[in-house]
Amino acid sequence: MWIFSDHGQERSRSFATEVKGGIEAVIADCLGVDPPTARHSDATVTSNPSCNTQAQKRRSHQDASVAEGEARRGFSVVAVGPVGHVYFNRPVEDEERIRLARQLVQEKQVPGVLMKQREGGITWFHAGGEASVPDGAVGLFARHPESMREVLAKDLATLSNNPNSGDLVLLGWGPEDRSWTFAAERGSHAGAGSEETQGFLLVPPALAALWEEQVLSARTDSGQPPCIIWDVIVTSNPMRM
Repeated sequence: MWIFSDHGQERSRSFATEVKGGIEAVIADCLGVDPPTARHSDATVTSNPSCNTQAQKRRSHQDASVAEGEARRGFSVVAVGPVGHVYFNRPVEDEERIRLARQLVQEKQVPGVLMKQREGGITWFHAGGEASVPDGAVGLFARHPESMREVLAKDLATLSNNPNSGDLVLLGWGPEDRSWTFAAERGSHAGAGSEETQGFLLVPPALAALWEEQVLSARTDSGQPPCIIWDVIVTSNPMRM
């Protein structure tokens, strides 16, 4: 049996489970506004059709209250993994966003924040300092394979330049190798960590040599850049992994 994955998984701490109110409460505290109202889960909708209508009505009312709270606080957050987006409901000057980004990484344990300035420049704030993106970010991926570093730095720029990205983009991974997620989970992927940006192949022992000798050597001979790094994990009993 082969197990083929295009990404790994980061062992992560969770703002959702370790901080009351999650990352929204952290940002509210920085801004000096009321903490968020808990959003009820879709799990309250049961499989009984006669109950669904009432559950949907209750959830609709709760979500309306949440929206009203977001309007009063002046921001909303979309963060369901190791990357999050902060949206303000009013124009916010660069100086205010910079102050918030620095406070998040220096005082609140957020590993990284991306911010695109009004003139177009992008800054990556992290606990160790600040870097321009993409050029200044390449060296911060020191724990990643060298062939991936420039690609990852450009990915940060692409993320920041997306027209739907937030006024601030929260990163659950930083160059200090701290890994957090904004969701209620113990492991995460879709961020910039060294494990989640590399694929792996789990194979029986007899196939490991075939992969290394034929597949990898053929890719190298063809001149294709190794933008995706594959770890070959050899096991005699994959079901016990």
